[in-house]
Amino acid sequence: MDNALPSNAPLPTSYLRRLVILAVLFLLGSAVFAVLVLQKLERAVLVTESVNAKLDRVADAMAPVGRAAIGKSMEALENVDAEDLGKSAKEGVKKIGKAATDKATQWIKKKPTETQEPE
Repeated sequence: MDNALPSNAPLPTSYLRRLVILAVLFLLGSAVFAVLVLQKLERAVLVTESVNAKLDRVADAMAPVGRAAIGKSMEALENVDAEDLGKSAKEGVKKIGKAATDKATQWIKKKPTETQEPE
């Protein structure tokens, strides 16, 4: 009888029993973890839906103001006279150019007199 186990050796069924108990404990722990994660996820979804509802209410409240502002801007753009706007822009550019030319001319005229050495 070489296949006989020593009398103080544990039986293979005791190892199997321990493994089954560990597997059941692991499954129970996983189930508890899953329930906790699902609760947190549900809370996150509720908060997101609440914020989304508040933003929808704000957008609904602001819609008439936005439409009125767009209407006023469109009205202002329609009333702009393109030719008059072009003329005033052209005149403004001419005035700025003339002022720059005058300043440059004054500076050029003034510059040689300052750099001349006394004789």
